[in-house]
Amino acid sequence: MHQDVHIRKLTHLDWWAISRIYEEGVFVGNATFEIEVPSWHQWNRDHHGECRMVAELNKQLVAFGAVSSYSQSPRFSGVGQLEIYVSRAYQGLGIGSQLLEKIIRTSETLDFWSLQTQVFDSNIRGIQFLKSSGFKKIGLQEKIILQEGQWQDVVLLEKRSQVIGKH
Repeated sequence: MHQDVHIRKLTHLDWWAISRIYEEGVFVGNATFEIEVPSWHQWNRDHHGECRMVAELNKQLVAFGAVSSYSQSPRFSGVGQLEIYVSRAYQGLGIGSQLLEKIIRTSETLDFWSLQTQVFDSNIRGIQFLKSSGFKKIGLQEKIILQEGQWQDVVLLEKRSQVIGKH
């Protein structure tokens, strides 16, 4: 764990730095399903207002993550869709793990019992990161995305809360 990481709530003032990190993910090709960086208005509308965080190292924003609703149906009110991005220059330093831990704890205070995410199966590092944080593979969507003329598979991962929704 990196000692100098500061994690705080994401605000609209962070969007410029976040969009740079988002661009990295778009450029890499297997870090996001987006083909361009969304506008702040679109991104803000789609993500839970209380469950969005940034990680700063030496006062520089180096990662962000957020939870959006899985479905508009009340039956899925405790299921969130996770996204987390760490700037390439800061991957492997434990920053993403610290950020994800804070997002998970925050999501539980908001009564999310399940966080789910989808990852290109070619994003081995991303899948390993999520698994090391307690996410489990729950499925594979085969040939679901056409990217540059090639069909891509997507891995479905989930982390169940140990606090909310226990049976």
